[in-house]
Amino acid sequence: MPSYHRKSGRARGRARRLAATGTAAIAIALIAGACSPDRITNPNSPTESGVAGNPLQALGLAANGVLAGQRNSIGSYLIATGQFGRELFNISPTESRAVTYYYENFSDPTGGASSGWSDRYATLRNIETFYSTVDLVQSLTPAQRSAALGFGKTLEALELYYVAATRNNLGAVVQILPDPEGLAPFVSRDSAYRYISATLDSGYDDLLAAGSTPFPFDLPSPSGTGFSGFGTPAGFAKFNRALQARVQAYRASQAGGDETLYEAVLTALDESFIAPLAPDRSNLRSGPAYIFGNLGTDAGNSVSAINLNLYAHPAIRDDGSVSTSDLRYQEKILTGQPARTPADSDTPTDLRLGVYADATTPIPIIDDEELVLLRAEARWFTGDPDGALDDINTVRTISGGLAARGAFAGTEDFVTELLAQRRLSLLLQGHRWIDVRRFGRLSSLPLSGPNFGLTANQVIPQAECLAREQSGDAALACPAFTPN
Repeated sequence: MPSYHRKSGRARGRARRLAATGTAAIAIALIAGACSPDRITNPNSPTESGVAGNPLQALGLAANGVLAGQRNSIGSYLIATGQFGRELFNISPTESRAVTYYYENFSDPTGGASSGWSDRYATLRNIETFYSTVDLVQSLTPAQRSAALGFGKTLEALELYYVAATRNNLGAVVQILPDPEGLAPFVSRDSAYRYISATLDSGYDDLLAAGSTPFPFDLPSPSGTGFSGFGTPAGFAKFNRALQARVQAYRASQAGGDETLYEAVLTALDESFIAPLAPDRSNLRSGPAYIFGNLGTDAGNSVSAINLNLYAHPAIRDDGSVSTSDLRYQEKILTGQPARTPADSDTPTDLRLGVYADATTPIPIIDDEELVLLRAEARWFTGDPDGALDDINTVRTISGGLAARGAFAGTEDFVTELLAQRRLSLLLQGHRWIDVRRFGRLSSLPLSGPNFGLTANQVIPQAECLAREQSGDAALACPAFTPN
């Protein structure tokens, strides 16, 4: 079971963080080729004597272990959100539940649609271990300590975002308790997002306080990918602000277009790495990314084109919202493939996904094209329709190779256009399902089978809810699952 303890967001202090044994070992940080952690007595619960043997190595292992945990969860996250959002079918020749758990039996708390919970909280436990290690490395200067804390808080917020985005009206647990058997209550979706936003702000303050001091550890960035350009506190602060822009936009749209929150989006974007899209399309994917390898025990990109089970949902071609002459469609959709019909479906498809070419293709965490689309959204809802149109047409003409369009007839027209551009620009990046849901258009997705349905959230695993039930404390119970 995950365990949690309370932190106070922006006001979070430097109180000692006690990390208990988690379900994922920090040793997975070996993705960066670090040395053996044999000098660390227990990498999940660092002690002063254990860290003292090689303190910076211990900190580096902890930092890269967090990144490894997030990267190793991203494939299942994209498959889940992709199926809920009708971007794809995961058509396994031997396991029909690879489709039905996301289209038909999405309320089963023992199935694949309950994924993205234990692994996320294991990584959150590893983040607590990272904080504990920071506390124990006495050689860190104040600036180095601020840099490390800003790194941890940014990734903590990102990890909680993945939970909140998939559980939606079920809310989330945002506390990490020192006792691994302890249980903390769920908070509402809005409370979870407020906590995420506050944690990003706190992390941003720490990153700025670090000044020009580098991180006291290295971030993985081979072949110019991963965190290239973001491997300093100043660069990571721009990444932090990009994430804040996304979180505030989600909060604003879920609040019916809250103008104050959309103003916060524009402020965060000004402090992020947003840049004009290059006419040669070279910086569309610019931004931090999860990186993969194909040697030894390193993990590969599980949603790349070499995964022959991943078929594109034919709605992307057939529902009329996108043009097949769009450069993004031509690059990301593989046409004329052997036709397959998913289990229990009445929707055959001969389209496959070519968003990621091979097992070493990075997956963006957030990129320039998304930031421009977030700015278009924020500009529209803060009374700048001309600026919103400029951003939409930048994406249409540069990314899509399409003609510019004219002025929007109103908010409904703008949202329809925004969703169409985000659909292709951010295909298989985990956004389509969340986008239609936050704008109240979940019912616009196709059912795709006589017994299929739509859901606004993933279910919480049965084991989590059973542990809460056995505690006898009604305040700790899982919220009731409701599809919409």
